[in-house]
Amino acid sequence: RAMEDKRGGQIFAACAAGAMYRRDMIDLIGFFDEDFFMQCEDTDLSFRAQLAGWKVIYAPGARVFHKVGHSIGRATDFNVYHTQRNIEFVRIKNVPASLLMLYLPQMLVNLLVDFLYFGIKNRRWRAFIRAKRDAVTALPRFLAKRKTIMREIKKVKASYVRSIITPLLSEDNKNLFAIKLKKFFL
Repeated sequence: RAMEDKRGGQIFAACAAGAMYRRDMIDLIGFFDEDFFMQCEDTDLSFRAQLAGWKVIYAPGARVFHKVGHSIGRATDFNVYHTQRNIEFVRIKNVPASLLMLYLPQMLVNLLVDFLYFGIKNRRWRAFIRAKRDAVTALPRFLAKRKTIMREIKKVKASYVRSIITPLLSEDNKNLFAIKLKKFFL
């Protein structure tokens, strides 16, 4: 969505392929979490930055050429596995507990929609289920990371985090389900 925004300004997360980071931010919050390996590691970094009080700014004049999915494919087992597992890692590590509870129904609906799209339509249900299973298996490790983030890095209130995310069922995403359903049937 940010790439379509011609105005610039604050966004939730930056694609690492075109991002620049301040060294003092990295010193404060750490860099990419190696447990992610690939996919969503930039979202995790942006989320931690936002929790620490940093802003993620989109500069519409910047030009970056990034062949998304070029090396791993779009709906391959490899891509589906790492994306679906790492989405859960981001949530476990970074989303304040009050927001996890608030958005749990929306996250469950999104889980179902993603399973229908990746698991059923693209026939990647084994990779999808393995990703979610491995996220649950990693829960103790990521809860320990979460504890450190919430205790040592988080400087903003949950209300601020809520103000910078776009909930799945929001005015901004009113056509998201229609778009996903259309993709499912095409």
